[in-house]
Amino acid sequence: MRRLKSLNTKDAVLAILFAVSALLLIVELIFIDQEWVRVGLVLAMIGFAFFLILNLSNRISIISAYASEVDRNVLPKNLKAYEKEKAVQKLNSIYYKINEITDFVNNLGTKEYEFKHVGADDEIGKMLKELAKKQSKYIEDERRRNWKNEGLAKFSELLRMDEKSLTDLSFTILSNLVHYVGANQGGFFIENEDDGGRYMNLTACYAYDRKKFVESKVEVGQGLLGQVMLEKEMIMITDVPSDFVTITSGLGEATPNVILILPLIVNDKFYGAIEMASFQIFEDYQIEFLNDVAENIASTVAAVKVNEQTSDLLKQSQNMAQELQSREEEMRQNMEELQATQEEMERNKVELDGIFGALNSSQGLVEFDTKGNILVANEMIGSMLGYTSSELKELPHLLLPKSKESDFWSKLEHGNDIQLELNVRHKNGHSIWLSANYSPVVDKNDDFKKVLTLFLNITARKEREREFEKLSLVADNTNNAVIITDKDQRIEYVNHGFTRLTKYTHEEVVGKKPGKMLQGPDTDKETVSRIRNKIAEGEALYEEILNYDKYGNSYWISIAINPVYDSLGEIDKYISVQADITETKMKALDFQNKLEAIDRSNAVIEFDMQGTILTANDNFLKIVGYEREEIVDKHHSIFLTKEDAEKEEYSRLWETLNRGEFINHEFKRIDKFNNQIWLRGIYNPLLDINGRPFKVVKFATDITKEKQLFIQTAKQSKELSSHLETLNKTIATLEFDASGTITSANQVYLDISGYSLDDLVGNNYDVLLTEEERQKPQNQMMWQSLMEGHFFTGQFKQKSKEEKDLWLLGTFNPVLSDRNEIESIKMFAQFNTLEKEKEIDNAKILGIYNSVLPVIELDSNGLCKKANEYFHSEFGLSRLELRNKSINQVFEVDFSTTRFNEIIGELIKGQVIEELVSHVSDEGNIKIFRAIFNPIRKKQGELSRILLVLIDKEMIVKISPQ
Repeated sequence: MRRLKSLNTKDAVLAILFAVSALLLIVELIFIDQEWVRVGLVLAMIGFAFFLILNLSNRISIISAYASEVDRNVLPKNLKAYEKEKAVQKLNSIYYKINEITDFVNNLGTKEYEFKHVGADDEIGKMLKELAKKQSKYIEDERRRNWKNEGLAKFSELLRMDEKSLTDLSFTILSNLVHYVGANQGGFFIENEDDGGRYMNLTACYAYDRKKFVESKVEVGQGLLGQVMLEKEMIMITDVPSDFVTITSGLGEATPNVILILPLIVNDKFYGAIEMASFQIFEDYQIEFLNDVAENIASTVAAVKVNEQTSDLLKQSQNMAQELQSREEEMRQNMEELQATQEEMERNKVELDGIFGALNSSQGLVEFDTKGNILVANEMIGSMLGYTSSELKELPHLLLPKSKESDFWSKLEHGNDIQLELNVRHKNGHSIWLSANYSPVVDKNDDFKKVLTLFLNITARKEREREFEKLSLVADNTNNAVIITDKDQRIEYVNHGFTRLTKYTHEEVVGKKPGKMLQGPDTDKETVSRIRNKIAEGEALYEEILNYDKYGNSYWISIAINPVYDSLGEIDKYISVQADITETKMKALDFQNKLEAIDRSNAVIEFDMQGTILTANDNFLKIVGYEREEIVDKHHSIFLTKEDAEKEEYSRLWETLNRGEFINHEFKRIDKFNNQIWLRGIYNPLLDINGRPFKVVKFATDITKEKQLFIQTAKQSKELSSHLETLNKTIATLEFDASGTITSANQVYLDISGYSLDDLVGNNYDVLLTEEERQKPQNQMMWQSLMEGHFFTGQFKQKSKEEKDLWLLGTFNPVLSDRNEIESIKMFAQFNTLEKEKEIDNAKILGIYNSVLPVIELDSNGLCKKANEYFHSEFGLSRLELRNKSINQVFEVDFSTTRFNEIIGELIKGQVIEELVSHVSDEGNIKIFRAIFNPIRKKQGELSRILLVLIDKEMIVKISPQ
């Protein structure tokens, strides 16, 4: 049945008829007996068979004719005559397939071919598609090889270009590399190293055809870049987090699909990395190209870094003298600031001491416990009786009432003040009368704790000591020149150091002004003007100036001039100390000239792998003193002494180079005239196409003079260290890093604070503060100011190792690096704990005075300026009512202008004046006081204010008419 289905309708009918005829013939032969019927059926079968044979022959002819035309690759024009034949249809299909295959072969590799007649599952179809894939792969591989080779050639050419710096080189490489591999943006990182360890700096950033200016620093192990530094392996991530990086273009912002970080390594040494971001995944052939070009880039970076380091070292040597001078100037400025702060604190202290000194000069102060033992006795009471404070503590009975005053302690316990007059014996035996005011002191629970007693000497007045100690003159054996002049700057005294320096004798200069004798034609006029201005203003000064000796020879000196004041605060003398710094100045000049003479260009020489010299440039020839023809074809050992050439170290140098490893070092060599020279350079072996070294190129710079300068610089550093050591023995110093962590402390600080260096180093500054001091805003303000590069001067409270309060007066100074960043912070200070504790004690005593005695402050004209609360309460006057009233308006006493001027004169002389004054209360009662006038003077000795202390004497009660 399947075969019938493959025939057309006509063929099917004939086949069925033939089959029926055959069947009838068989039936007839078996079942029909008539002969004629059998013969008729046989003839019919023969005729029918003949018809079938003719029909089959006709079809075979048609197929044969069609096949002949197809064989000639021509389709028959009268297709309708053949199209009903199945075989013809099959031949048509074969023809179309052959033509399709021919067309496919002709276009192989030029385009992707779509088959219409060749079936995808046919063996021929499968083979053709496989052939197309192989051909496409071959073409793609060939394109990739060409792309890689062209890229290597292009970047080799770029790397041979003379770039000015690593930054320029980085951008040139990065911009071309981003373009070439079809990335969207990239960053170029160069490895550096300092005291903190290895890190990488971003030297170039490029994105979407634009140069970016971005600063970035990556530490070892920090992020993906830091991981590349550690592992020295390429990293490529395709699952990029959305917040990792954003690529911005004219179409908006998007996260890249791939991040690739390429290490720059040559001879297993890491020099940096290139990071690229792209929307397209990097292919294997692109990654292979990047690995190859990375090694070439690393080699170039290594050479450029060596050149830059060489240039930087030369610049550092040139700046060394200037840096030393700058540090010396900075130290001087710090000391001046510290001195100014000390003077300000001294002025404040003098004023406060004046107030308490006025009280202590007129009142003796003694504290008793409840058993009658002396706890505290001030100097005034000691001077009254001729005893020291410690001696008085053993003699409490001298200052207490006799036994007949049995209710003395009972009255004090009940909170009553007691006033007595005591007759006591001075240490030398004579009698002294004291007015004593005993006041009970209670604690916060109102329990009686101690007695505060004020004593006034009512026997005699003590004149205040006005002796002023003269300054000690500098010993004559000092090398420095010392000059003492009067207030008009005329010389009174010079030492032997002055004579040695200037060649003038003492007799030749006395009575003359130093400037007119010692200054000459080349002395700087501006420096002279500054000196004169500061002397006119009474300020201490420090300068460096060019002077001339007796015979006209010039010399440089550092000069420090300080004014000396008399007891009235007027300038009495000037002391000048001068040090000869001529040699220092000449050395600095010589140092600078030598630096300027150093040749800054590289010297280049080439060798074969056996050390035979191939060529050298003019800079190298200039260094070694040879002509080119004198060294070509000679061995490298001509630049070494015979002893150095025979050393194993020299043999290892060439063994290393023959292994293809470069060498970067400083080398001792000899020139043509056997003079020793020093070269800093790098030997670079060059590799052939097989990766074998075939010659060596050395890049070098002459550092012979730099070596010589290093010795001079070490000497200057030693001198600076000597100055710092002297300072370190007198001033307490602490050093911090930029985060406030303590890095060092000198012995002065450690001895006073009780800490060891191990207790402090590594801890924050807060460890030296109490919790209260840490929370104060002044502490935060100080560190904020330091972080902005400003020094901070003032008085600081810290704690010792035993948790005791320490007070320091000094300055915190930020130290800036070459990039103007905070490098460290140094504290220079002096401890003033004793003075601060005295100030606090005085404040407590002043509080007690204010609570038991009325006190008024007057100006020099007798007008009231202010009074304490006790006065306002006692006299019922407000501050507004009291201000600018004269004393005779407050008290019932008439001070004439003459008498008040007499009191002012006595106060100026340092005397304490006592007068009786009276006051009438609102009830009409008259109260009489002993008024004690105490002078308060400025630092220069001028009378500033008058402190009036009132002590009750008696009260006259007015009797009412009733």
